[in-house]
Amino acid sequence: QQNFISLLPSVEGSRSCPHQCLCYEHAELVDCRDRGFRHVPRSLPHGTWLLELGGNNLSVIGTRAFVGLWSLRVLVLTNNQIEELEPQVGTNNVKVEELLKPN
Repeated sequence: QQNFISLLPSVEGSRSCPHQCLCYEHAELVDCRDRGFRHVPRSLPHGTWLLELGGNNLSVIGTRAFVGLWSLRVLVLTNNQIEELEPQVGTNNVKVEELLKPN
C-alpha cells in the first residue's frame, strides 16, 4: 500500500508558489511573467534562485519585496514601468537584469 502523502512534491518548509505564477525545480525558478502584477507577489518560495517578473506593471521595487529570499541570484524586470528601485534590492549578489524599458 502506497502512502498518498509520498506522492506530493516536497515543500521543505518553504512557502508555496504565488497564485498565477509557475514554479519549477522545487520552486528554485519562479516565472511570474505577463501576469499584470503591480507589486512583487507575496509568498515567494524561500529557495527561489531566479525570479522572472518581466511584462508586468511594476513601478516601485521596495527593499522589503524580497525579504527571506536568501537564495535569490537573478531578478528579471524587463518590460515593466520601473520608476524607483530602492538601493538594497541589488545587494546579496543578486543580478538585476534590464531595469529600464526598451528603447
